[in-house]
Amino acid sequence: MGDQLSPNIVRRSNWRDPATSLIVMAEVAAEATYVRHHKKRLPSCLARCGISRRNYAPLDGEVHYTRLDDADNSHSITGEALRMAALSGATRVRITEPGEWRLREEVLALGAALDLDMLPDDRFIATREEFEGWAEGRKALRMEYFYRDMRRKTGLLMDPDGKVTSPSAGNGITTMTIASLPRATCSCRAPYALPPMR
Repeated sequence: MGDQLSPNIVRRSNWRDPATSLIVMAEVAAEATYVRHHKKRLPSCLARCGISRRNYAPLDGEVHYTRLDDADNSHSITGEALRMAALSGATRVRITEPGEWRLREEVLALGAALDLDMLPDDRFIATREEFEGWAEGRKALRMEYFYRDMRRKTGLLMDPDGKVTSPSAGNGITTMTIASLPRATCSCRAPYALPPMR
């Protein structure tokens, strides 16, 4: 995934053997077109993918990289996983859990064709399961309460006596409201209207 280009995600201890594993990276149209992106975001992401590919190869074994303009590109992440499995004879796919629900569901569908190992993304303080457990049975999901629990779990932004710190350190930030200024005292201009993207 474009947000998972860190070598630390690929180099997890004892989940793969560089001699028998193939790292698959693909530039796919489905991920570039499912929502509108800023015109500078896509080239930046594709450039990061290319740089990451060069970083993996010396340490991690074989990397198969499909460019956006490759003739055989299936233009979806799961399509490329299936295509590379067929070409290499692989029967198992190991992937770090996508952070996006849409893509997670798409990847889970790979389990019908291949053995799928979905590894947790350890770059976050809380796991998805942890959040689901916290949310279960609640009438309203107020992130402030979840943040407080995570602060207690990690000790971040806590007073030495174990209490959540004062509002100046971030407590209550999600419930603060900013009163609108009266028109007479507001010297703000109207937002600049950008022309439609082509």
